[in-house]
Amino acid sequence: MGKKELRQSTPEQEAIRQRLQELHSALLNLHKALVDSEKVVYEKNVGPIQSPDHFFQLLANDSYFAWLRPISQLIVAIDETLDAKEQLTNASVDSLMRQSVFLLASARREHRPLRRALRRCVAARPPCDSRARASGEANRFRETANLIH
Repeated sequence: MGKKELRQSTPEQEAIRQRLQELHSALLNLHKALVDSEKVVYEKNVGPIQSPDHFFQLLANDSYFAWLRPISQLIVAIDETLDAKEQLTNASVDSLMRQSVFLLASARREHRPLRRALRRCVAARPPCDSRARASGEANRFRETANLIH
């Protein structure tokens, strides 16, 4: 088992990494909100989910959740990019940013389940606590959701 080679960290590399980590965080928050919302709707319309394993299998294989998979795949691609041995480049981060914008913007036209889920998430989102307000998380969530519908 070899050691993972440590990357040289320059201020430019840290700035590039920070952009990608912010995108990753925003997509994870969006994905979690969508998954939580859709779980409630699924159980109401289809039936109870028996266990976390059952839910994972539904997310991975059931056509009901197929519209969530592109977001999941993009998050995995970002994870892999962040963990890669190669240094990050502005071009690689820009490419992932464009994929994110394309995915979310195309949802506006083509992914009705995503639009509906976002509307439910925004409507059901509890009032922001002071920490979320200070970090701007609530505003970023609403901005992302508003982009789609």
